[in-house]
Amino acid sequence: MSSVRFQSSRARRPFCILKVLGDVLDGGEVRFVEATKTLQTARRRIRTLGESCPGEFVIYNQQTGERMSIKGGVDVLPPGCEYSLRRASHHSGHGS
Repeated sequence: MSSVRFQSSRARRPFCILKVLGDVLDGGEVRFVEATKTLQTARRRIRTLGESCPGEFVIYNQQTGERMSIKGGVDVLPPGCEYSLRRASHHSGHGS
């Protein structure tokens, strides 16, 4: 029953915000941050996230499979940024 609830939740929030940590082509990773209902909401959220934790983000549309890479803030990550993203993903109900 919980998998049905999870699937319907994903359908209502199809735009996943992912944070790129390091160089993905050289052992880096992509971490789930949160999901949003619209592309515009995802873009606004990345702008906000980029203020405190700058870097590259990806918006992944679960319905179409399309991906969009967006820079948030500046390219240099402040100390503790990775930790704050882990906390954000745990608060949204998704682990890493």
